[in-house]
Amino acid sequence: MFMNMMIIHHDQAIRMAGLASNRTDNQDVLSLAQNISEAQRKENEQMADWLRSQGYQRPTRGHRMAGMASEAEMQRLGESRGSEFDALFAELMIEHHNGGIQMARSEVRNGNHQGLVSLAQGMVETQTREVELMERWSVAENVAR
Repeated sequence: MFMNMMIIHHDQAIRMAGLASNRTDNQDVLSLAQNISEAQRKENEQMADWLRSQGYQRPTRGHRMAGMASEAEMQRLGESRGSEFDALFAELMIEHHNGGIQMARSEVRNGNHQGLVSLAQGMVETQTREVELMERWSVAENVAR
């Protein structure tokens, strides 16, 4: 269940990150978006391989879960540009990552597949660092105003 949910969760983060390339010139945002996309694609590939090895297909859609942006929020993000995009990207990705961290922590506590537990622990650590980075951007933006 964790892999099915996290793959869908990652798919949305990858989609959000993919919007950055033609909506901002902010190198910090572009770099983070690229890192998110690369890391979460790799994690999705690993989880999909594990699912296939057990005879399951990679999920392509699922229900709304912790941290997922609504379609209206995704549309707003897709329509935004420049500093508006940067602020909305950070806001939505912080919420998204916090939901993913919550899911991954549960897997770390309750999982029984050591490889998956290790992957989930890595997700917690990486996404926690990324949330802290984006929160620093938000503070700096508010101070600049």
